[in-house]
Amino acid sequence: MENHANHAIFEGGDDDRDTVIFQIELLYENGVYQLRPRVKNDAYAFVNGAKQTITNDWHILEIEWQTASAPTANDGFLSFWIDGTLVETIGALDLDAFRLDQIQLGAVSGIDATTSGAIFFDNFISARAFQLP
Repeated sequence: MENHANHAIFEGGDDDRDTVIFQIELLYENGVYQLRPRVKNDAYAFVNGAKQTITNDWHILEIEWQTASAPTANDGFLSFWIDGTLVETIGALDLDAFRLDQIQLGAVSGIDATTSGAIFFDNFISARAFQLP
């Protein structure tokens, strides 16, 4: 990757609205790799999380996304863990308009012409939790 290049390696989307709800971006800046969570609110604007520096090595990434509980609740969030450590929660979000119904893993969007090589994903686990009223 060229300096200041980035692309999404994981995306969750809403098929009905044909929109990406959240992403994990892989960035390369000043000789280091970084990951950054991003989540879209009901105004269709991305809220960017902090860039987290990682090594060019094997890592465990975990994401928890929760829609807002009601149209005016603003209690939606995205939490992001690296290697078992919670590194950020982007919270107090207005997310009630979206329904997560598809995900993509890999180099899924934003790849520029200077990026080449391989990225490996050894294991993937997805879970959905429902709360009954």
